[in-house]
Amino acid sequence: MKDLTPITRISQEDFSKLEEILEFNSEEQKYFDDMKQRRDSKFNKKAYADKLQFYLQELEAIKGKFDGRIAVERMLKYFIGHAYEDVGTHTLEGKDPKERYPMFEQAVIWYQGADETMGYLSDYAMRQAQSCFGAAHFRKKAGLNDEVTEWFAERGNYLLNTYFGGNVILIKGKIPDYIKAIADNKVEGVANAYLINISKKIREN
Repeated sequence: MKDLTPITRISQEDFSKLEEILEFNSEEQKYFDDMKQRRDSKFNKKAYADKLQFYLQELEAIKGKFDGRIAVERMLKYFIGHAYEDVGTHTLEGKDPKERYPMFEQAVIWYQGADETMGYLSDYAMRQAQSCFGAAHFRKKAGLNDEVTEWFAERGNYLLNTYFGGNVILIKGKIPDYIKAIADNKVEGVANAYLINISKKIREN
C-alpha cells in the first residue's frame, strides 16, 4: 500500500485543486442521484451483501465515463469498502471469525484504494483504521496470532496518528468517540462533501 500525505497537510493551492476534482459536476451529480435511487429501490438498508455486488457492478459500468475525472470512482470505492465492512459487522454477526475477518481485510483494501485514487490520505483513513482493527480482532478470534494480524493492528494506529499528526491515544485498542463520530457519518455525506468540510475545519484549527 502506498504511503499517502494527509490531506490536512497539503498546501492551500493543492487543496483548492483537489476540491475542484472531488466535488461532483452536474453529470456526476445526476449519476449519483440516479445510482442512489436505483439502489434504494432494489435493496433494504440491511441488504449489505447485495449492495456490495451492486457497487462492484457500478464501478465496472462507469469505466471510461466522466472524462477521466475521479470523483465518482473514488466514491464507489469507498461504498464498496463500507459494504465489505457492513457484511463483516452485521451480515456475518455471530458467524465463524474465519468468515468475518476477510471482509474487514477487503474493506481495508478498498478504503485505501479510494484514497489512492486521489493521491492523499483523507478522512476515509478513519474507516480504514476501524476495519484494520476489525481484521486484527477477528483474525485473533480465528486463532491467527501472527505477523499479519499484528500488521493490521499497527496499521490502524498508524492511520489515525498519521492523519491527526500523532495526537491520537487509543485506550485498549478502541478508537476515541470523537473520531468515531466522524467515521460513522452518513455514507453519502462522507463520500461527497464531508471530506471537504472536515478537512477545512482541521486546517482552520
